[in-house]
Amino acid sequence: MAHVGSWPAAEDDQLLSDKIGESIWWLAILAQENGIDVEKATAHFLETKEAQLRS
Repeated sequence: MAHVGSWPAAEDDQLLSDKIGESIWWLAILAQENGIDVEKATAHFLETKEAQLRS
């Protein structure tokens, strides 16, 4: 994405931080609109991923 100019350059830490925050915000909105508990979904994903990585 940085290559095509749609993502902040690596040198701009604040802009990258803002973009990450915005992405998380959008995910929270999507979850809320669809009745999904973000904390539970994240915990489930991490548990599943950890189990996959162990095997």
